This record gives sequence, structure tokens and C-alpha cells, in this order.
Amino acid sequence: MNNPKNAVPLTTSDLGIDLVALVRKQGLDNQAIVCLAIARLAVLLLSFGRVASWLGRHNLETPSQPLPNPQQALAVALAVQNSAKSVPWRSECLEQALAAKWMLRKLRISSTLYFGTFYNGYALEAHAWVRCGDLIVTGDRGHGQFTTTAMYGDGT
Repeated sequence: MNNPKNAVPLTTSDLGIDLVALVRKQGLDNQAIVCLAIARLAVLLLSFGRVASWLGRHNLETPSQPLPNPQQALAVALAVQNSAKSVPWRSECLEQALAAKWMLRKLRISSTLYFGTFYNGYALEAHAWVRCGDLIVTGDRGHGQFTTTAMYGDGT
């Protein structure tokens, strides 16, 4: 099993591209808002089993090799993270992970959504994050301290 804790955090400095322009050109910001809304409604109204059926195959992990063309994954990450800050509903790690997973799938980019837990000495904390290739697309802050409890990857 690949270790998502070794994945590379998002960086655009070496790509030499304007991700904001790419996000706007492809309408990813609008897609992110819609996906975040659907994710929030799904979390509120549906059972986890129903939501999980939309995430991919349980316990399947996609390869963590560097992406040959990471611009699309980075653009999705930027769109989801920026949109999550501007919507009036809760859009934390779970909603962001669901939205990113669905947006990446629409672009035919394989990814793995992880669920993890961490005991901080007082309470059990939960976290969700998405990895695409060797990039953490959402939930990169602190994901390394969480023990993976489930993963959903694209594939057969």
C-alpha cells in the first residue's frame, strides 16, 4: 500500500503556469461551488454507504508516482480550496475531499480519497484528504498525523 503521508504538498512555483487563469478558463470555480453544495447536502441527507458508493472502490489506492501533467489537478485543488472559503455553508475537509474527488473523476484523473483518525489525548479527530499522483489535492494540512482508516480509489 502506498503511503499518502509521503505525498508532495501542492506547489505551483516550478510549473510556470497561471493556475488562476486556468481555473477561470475552464469554469472550475463554478464547478467547485456546485460540487461543494452537493457534497454538503450529501453529508447532511444521505447515509455514508450511499455517499461511499460514489467515491470509487473501497481499499483501492491509486499509484503515487509524479503526475506527467499536474496542472489540472492543481487547478482543481485551487478551485476547491478557494471556493470553500467563499460559500456560506460548511465546507471543511470532508466536503472539499468529496468535491475534489468528483471534479477529478470528471476530468478523468485518477485519485484516492482517504479517511483518517487521530487521538489528540482528549478526543478522536477525523480528517479526509485526496491524493492524485504524488500531490495532496485537498486536506494536506496535518494529514500526516492521521492513521488511514479507509480509502477509495479509482479503478477496477
